[in-house]
Amino acid sequence: MRVYTRRTCLGTLPVPGQIPQIVGLWPPYLILAVDRPAIVDCPLAGWPPPTKSWNKDSEPLSNSSRLTVFANGSLSFRSVTMKDSGLYECEAENVHGFTAPRSINVTVACE
Repeated sequence: MRVYTRRTCLGTLPVPGQIPQIVGLWPPYLILAVDRPAIVDCPLAGWPPPTKSWNKDSEPLSNSSRLTVFANGSLSFRSVTMKDSGLYECEAENVHGFTAPRSINVTVACE
C-alpha cells in the first residue's frame, strides 16, 4: 500500500484518501438537442477531491465562449451545435492516482 504525505509546519503527515472512482451512472451515449444549452456531468469522485478534465475525440477541451468546464468537472455547452457530436472522455486525478478516462458518445439531433 502506498502512503502519500505532505509537509506541514508540524512535520510530514500522511494524506488520507482514495484514487478517484466512478460514482453514479455513466451512460454509454447521450443525445443532445441542437441550439439548446446542455450540461454533461463527470461522475468521478475521490479524496482529496480530484482535478477533472475533458477530451473530445482525443483532444483536450478548455473553456471557451461556447464551452465551460466547471470546477466540479461538469461540462457545459452554451448552445449545442452539430460539431459537438463525438466521443467525450472525462478523467480525474488526485495525489493518490488517476482514473482511466470514462467515455461517452455524444450525438447531436435536431428537435
